[in-house]
Amino acid sequence: MTNRTATTLLLSLLVAFGSACGDDADPSKSNNNTSTTNNTTNSNNTSTTNNTTNTNNVATNNNNTTNTNNGTTNTNNGTTPAACLLLENFYGQINPDGEHTGGAPDANGVLDYDAGLKAVYDSVPLTSDNTDTADINEGRAEVDLQVTGALVIATTFDNFANATFWLQDKDTAIRVRLDDGATQETVIKVGQRISFHVSAVLNYAGTPQIALLDTVVVDSAGNAVPFREATGTDLTAADVERNVRIAGTVTDAGTICGGTNKCFTFQHGDKTTTFRTKSQFIEMGDCLTFVGPASSNPGSLATGTKTLQLDQVNFDWAFEQR
Repeated sequence: MTNRTATTLLLSLLVAFGSACGDDADPSKSNNNTSTTNNTTNSNNTSTTNNTTNTNNVATNNNNTTNTNNGTTNTNNGTTPAACLLLENFYGQINPDGEHTGGAPDANGVLDYDAGLKAVYDSVPLTSDNTDTADINEGRAEVDLQVTGALVIATTFDNFANATFWLQDKDTAIRVRLDDGATQETVIKVGQRISFHVSAVLNYAGTPQIALLDTVVVDSAGNAVPFREATGTDLTAADVERNVRIAGTVTDAGTICGGTNKCFTFQHGDKTTTFRTKSQFIEMGDCLTFVGPASSNPGSLATGTKTLQLDQVNFDWAFEQR
C-alpha cells in the first residue's frame, strides 16, 4: 500500500466517525438546551416591583401604604394588563395598615348620622377673598360651632395629614385645611369618627374649608368608609369632597394646571374626567385606579362654569397598573 493510499483511507475513517457523533456533541442542536428560555419568561422576575422606594408619590396596594410624599405614582411593574380594568382590591387610604390610613371599604355606602357638618358648611361665606382689600379676607368667618362624630374619609400625606383631611356625615362633606402655621396634635386616620370645636371657616376659591379647630377627640376608629363606584359615570356636584372609585386610562400628555400640577384627560368607560397630579411619572397610556375625594375647580360655592375632577392630593389615592 502506498503512502497516498494509506492517507486517503485514514481521512475517510475520520469523516465517517465525525458524521456518526457530531449531532450529539453539538450543543446548538441539543434539545436540553432549550430550557434556557425559561430565564426570560419566569414570571417571578417581576418581583422587583417593590424596589421603588415609596414616598407618597408611589401609590401602593393595600399591603403597603406607609408612603411619604416624594413623587412616584404607584406602579405595578408586573405584566401589562390587556385592558384597563378596575383594580378590585385597591381602596386607596381605606385600609388598616398605614399611619393615616384605616377604616373598612363600603362601596356605595350611605351614612346615617348627623355630626353637625351642615351647620359648618352653611357658615362659610359665599364669596372668597377680594385681593383688592388686603386688610380684609371676605372669605373668612369666625364661628363657634361643635362637630360631633364626623367621619374621616381621606387625608393628605405625612405630617400634613393632621392639618388637612376630609370629613363626611349623612348630609355634608367638607375638608379641613388649617391656616398656615396652625396645628393640632391628634393623629388623624381614615375611618375615625372625631369630635371637635370649630372657630374659623374659609371660602378658598369657592371651596368651603374648616380653617381653625381645637379640642379634637377620637370617638372611634375602624369605621366603614363609603365610596361611590363611579367608573363609566359622570361626576356630579354630589361627588365633590366625597370618595369615588374610578378605573381608566390617561389619554393625553397633560398640561400644566397650577404650580407643578399637570392635568390629564382620563378616559373611563365612555366618559372622560380631568385627572390632576403632581406626579412626574404619569404618561399617556397609563392605566389607573383612583380612590379619593372628587373635587371642583373652582369650588362648589363659586359661580360660573366648574370642572369636576380627580385631584391626586395624596399619591396613595391612585394605583398605576402599567
